Amino acid sequence: GWNDPERAMGAGLYGGFKFKRSPNFYMQRMRYGHIMRGSYIKPNLMITTFNYDRIDYDHPPDPVTFMYPTTRETAFAGAAMLEFGNQLVLSEQLMVEYSAGFGYGFTTKQADWNYSNYGFSGGIGTDLAPYVWNFGLKVGYLMK
Repeated sequence: GWNDPERAMGAGLYGGFKFKRSPNFYMQRMRYGHIMRGSYIKPNLMITTFNYDRIDYDHPPDPVTFMYPTTRETAFAGAAMLEFGNQLVLSEQLMVEYSAGFGYGFTTKQADWNYSNYGFSGGIGTDLAPYVWNFGLKVGYLMK
């Protein structure tokens, strides 16, 4: 959020390849639906690097500002996900795509000052459960 004491900032890459099923067909008069219409499975890979302020609660706070000392740290995170989705084409002009995915994530950001504790805070469960998920909805206009 806006009031984040860690002041995390970084960049990441996210991508995958869609393995589409055959496009849907309309059986009435054997009319072809649309080449972009149909369901797919998409394996995704995500990798990020970010900097954050690690707050040192083991040392006393500054007597003037009452703030704990911090050090700037660099961490890496990533995830391997499997996404399932469907694309709909309406009136040959409007495309609606919805998807949902799940996977496994990791990070080198240390949690609770324990060097053997590599928690992941980007999914479901506790910080120690490295499961990630995503949902997506895309709406677009098809130009001819």
